[in-house]
Formats: sequence, C-alpha cells, structure tokens
Amino acid sequence: MRRNYPGIVTAKDAELLGRKDPGVWRYAHQDNLTITTKDGVDMKALQLRHGHPPKIIILTLGNSRVAHIEELLRREHPAITKFMDTETKGYLHL
Repeated sequence: MRRNYPGIVTAKDAELLGRKDPGVWRYAHQDNLTITTKDGVDMKALQLRHGHPPKIIILTLGNSRVAHIEELLRREHPAITKFMDTETKGYLHL
C-alpha cells in the first residue's frame, strides 16, 4: 500500500484507534490527510458541517478482509488519484 500511497498514515500509526470520529477528523484536518472509512455517514456529516479538508474515501464493501480492501484501493488508484487532484470534490464512494 505504501508504494501506491506514499505518506499513508493508519489509525494505528497515529494512535487514533478507539477515538470518536470528531477526533479523527481533527487529526486529518490538521495534517491535510484523507480519511478512508467504511462508516461514511458520520464523516460525511462532519464534512458537510466543516467542509474539506480532509477529503473522505468511503468504502462500500461491508464486512471485508483487509486483503480485499487493499485490492480495491490498488485497483481504484487512478480514480483515487483523480479525486485527490480535484479541489471541488470532498468525498469519493468506492
């Protein structure tokens, strides 16, 4: 994953495991990061309230193994790159 997405920071790396969405949001906003989540409802609500950054990638996979999520992110790399380069879009559904 780090080859396709240099600078990736996981919730574990950032010591955000167990934090509520507003705490994750603040961390991502402060460092201009993109949030990738399977729980897009709350993050999207925060974005509607505060704008972006951070941008949000919402995964619509349901219960999935990490390998499936990694495969999706690799396969969708061109779409994700285009999304990241777009100033006007704040979220992307995959």
